[in-house]
Amino acid sequence: ARLGRKVDVVSPEALVALKLRAHMSDPESADGLKHRSDAITLLQRGRVDVAALRRFVVSDAALARALDRALAAPRPKGRISLGRR
Repeated sequence: ARLGRKVDVVSPEALVALKLRAHMSDPESADGLKHRSDAITLLQRGRVDVAALRRFVVSDAALARALDRALAAPRPKGRISLGRR
C-alpha cells in the first residue's frame, strides 16, 4: 500500500539526535515531550551505538547534556508501545 509520504532511512543514532533536538526546540510542549520520550525509548529499546552517538554530539554541549539526561532516564514500568500515537 502506498502511503503518499516520503520515507527517509536514518541510523538509530541520527534519529535519537533528531528527536533530542526537536525536544530542545520546545521542551515543555506536548510534541517536545513526545520527542524526548521517543529518544529515551530508542535508547532503551533500540540498537543505538551510544559511543558513536556521543562522538556525534560532542561538538554541541546542549545536545550532549540532553543525551546524558535521556540516558539517565528511568526505565519505564510495564510494557511500552512503539506504535503510532
